[in-house]
Amino acid sequence: MQTLPIETIAIVEATAPDVKANAAAITFRMWHHLPSEGARRLLFAEFALDGRVVGLLEAIVVTTRRKWPDALPRLLTPVEAKGSSSIYSTIETALMLALAEALGKMATNSVLNAWKQAFRFLTEGLTV
Repeated sequence: MQTLPIETIAIVEATAPDVKANAAAITFRMWHHLPSEGARRLLFAEFALDGRVVGLLEAIVVTTRRKWPDALPRLLTPVEAKGSSSIYSTIETALMLALAEALGKMATNSVLNAWKQAFRFLTEGLTV
C-alpha cells in the first residue's frame, strides 16, 4: 500500500487551513511564476474526487489522506502527454514560490518539502 510519510501528511494537514485561506493569493502568485500557457491551464484544472470537483490545492491536500489503491483525484481534462512532466515541474516550482510568498514565516523548509512531496504524489498518479 503506497502512501506518504506520516510527517508529510501531518504537515500538509496542519497547514491546509492557512493554504485554503490564502488560496486566491497563492493561485495569483503561481500565475505570475508560470512561463507557459499549458502550465497556466493546469493551474486552473479541475479534479474529480468522490463525485465532486476540486481545484489543484484541494486535490493536493486530499492526496495526503489517500492510500493506494484508493482513488486519487483525477484531472477532468487530461494534460497532453507531450511535455507533461515538464509542466508538472513548472507547476511545482511555481507552487513552492507562491507558498513561500503567501505563507511568509510559516513556509519553513519542512512545510515546503511536505507540500512538494504531496504535489509529486498527486502528479505521479495522474494519467496523461
